[in-house]
Amino acid sequence: MKLYYLIIVALIIVACGNNQTEKKRFAPKDRTTVNMSDEERQDAIDAKKTEYAIDWNIALNSDNIKLTVMPPLPKGDITEALSERIAVKMLQLTTVNGIGGLNDSPGFALCASISEMEKKVTSTAPQKMITKYAISYSVRNIVTDDVYASYEQEIMGVGASFEEATRNAVNSIENNVHIQKMLSSASEKIICWYNENVATLKGQIETAMANNDYAYALALIESVPEKAMIAFEYVSSIHEDVLAKFKKQNANNELNAMKQAIISSNNEFSTDVYAHMALIPNDSPEYEEALKLYNEYEARVIAEREKQENRKISEAEIEKMREHEIKMAKIESDKILAQHQAEATNKTIKKLEKELEYERKGFWGSLGTRIISAIDSF
Repeated sequence: MKLYYLIIVALIIVACGNNQTEKKRFAPKDRTTVNMSDEERQDAIDAKKTEYAIDWNIALNSDNIKLTVMPPLPKGDITEALSERIAVKMLQLTTVNGIGGLNDSPGFALCASISEMEKKVTSTAPQKMITKYAISYSVRNIVTDDVYASYEQEIMGVGASFEEATRNAVNSIENNVHIQKMLSSASEKIICWYNENVATLKGQIETAMANNDYAYALALIESVPEKAMIAFEYVSSIHEDVLAKFKKQNANNELNAMKQAIISSNNEFSTDVYAHMALIPNDSPEYEEALKLYNEYEARVIAEREKQENRKISEAEIEKMREHEIKMAKIESDKILAQHQAEATNKTIKKLEKELEYERKGFWGSLGTRIISAIDSF
């Protein structure tokens, strides 16, 4: 398999029981306003961005374990937006532990359910609302519903309303040693599954290819961890061919998306233009038109830049700008691929959702895409 990034991540391998409980306790505190300098405020913003950051390299291209994340069904104070917030939190937990996936793994999932434990109002003024929840995680085989590891955690939030308290409770979800142990234990079992089921995996991929479902075949291929050596060697040998077939199958869609990105670019460099261009294969009928549009677009962008700066831009400067956009577009094109794979994975989940207690009345229908959007918004 072509390695887009060299990512070396060590998982903490510690034997542990599958069911553990951690309690997080703190006293209600009033929100206070702190006078900050512009520099201090920017530092605080940067710190918050880091807190909510997702490691895209791992999420998109990890050669370790990949998991689909399945947050709780919206219910009561857990709104759809908060459920998606939990999904982002779950994705953070996986990537920080070297595990990838953007709901583009058809084999295994990190699932979460949440139940309300306590809901009360403080007796002292000013009154505050307190909510306490138990959130249960489990790593499951999507096809068999076997549970490979699980962990339960109590979270608590305080706020001026129960809605705010629930948001704060969700925001308190964070990585800890118990989650690390759960994911490590599950990872070992998942690697064992791949080592023992190469024939099953091969059959799934060949069936997908026969049905021209190249997105699903890619999802299966790119979910295989490198440590599952026999399975990884097999999928590595076919990855480029399947990716090429997928690109050719979707070339017209990417061409149309590229045209729209050019219109939206307003004669400025656009990462989206380069991302969609990168997904149009050179040997496809669409490539010639795409290349013509691409060259015309770049010429207009350079001309507009020269007009604004009132000078001639050198070839070296143009190449530097182009290299920057292509580098940024790599992540965007990987996200596009991940969305296609997430949609294919969802088809598998929908077939099994009644059996696996995941009948969500369409909630999972575009979850992979919504998670990607939610990450960007956070």
